[in-house]
Amino acid sequence: MAKLKKEKEEIIVLKEEYILLCIDPSYKQSGVAVLKITNPNKNQKSNINNKFVEILDYKTIPNDNKNIGKSLMNVEYQITEYIKKYNPDYCTIEQCFVSNNRLTAQRLSQVHGVLLLTLSKFDIPDFYYSVMTAKSQTLNGVKLKKEDGTKKTGNELKKEVANKVIEIFDKPQLKKEPSDITDAISIGVTFIKLG
Repeated sequence: MAKLKKEKEEIIVLKEEYILLCIDPSYKQSGVAVLKITNPNKNQKSNINNKFVEILDYKTIPNDNKNIGKSLMNVEYQITEYIKKYNPDYCTIEQCFVSNNRLTAQRLSQVHGVLLLTLSKFDIPDFYYSVMTAKSQTLNGVKLKKEDGTKKTGNELKKEVANKVIEIFDKPQLKKEPSDITDAISIGVTFIKLG
């Protein structure tokens, strides 16, 4: 069994099989996915770290930019509904990444606060990973430059991650979904690989 360290040296021993809630929080629209991690049976092929990982559900949670209070209540409600429906054992969340916009940083922090509060109500351990850790784990290493030597844009890296998630799970229908969904799934992939 894998062991993960949490804050203050708390050690969590992972279950052999578990349900994972994956969240890509955003000020505009959060991506959420639920993954089921099991040992593969004879008819299944492992797709991540000798485990069979299945996407049970995914969606986005839109935020109302004009009323942050209602948006935060909606995030809490939607995450609570997912928790009641799927009873996840763990939750993995993308860390805050904000450049210089103070208002965006403030609102994103508020979303994170609501997530942590909601998870705490249900005693679900949460694990955070940076954007670059998620990209690196999902892509098995990140190349920041194109073949011609120019730097890749953030959107180009997002597209690479989305394509890799689609490949890992054989889900071409994810091409039609916002990148918030594949970003949330990539946070789950990171948890599984590092756990």
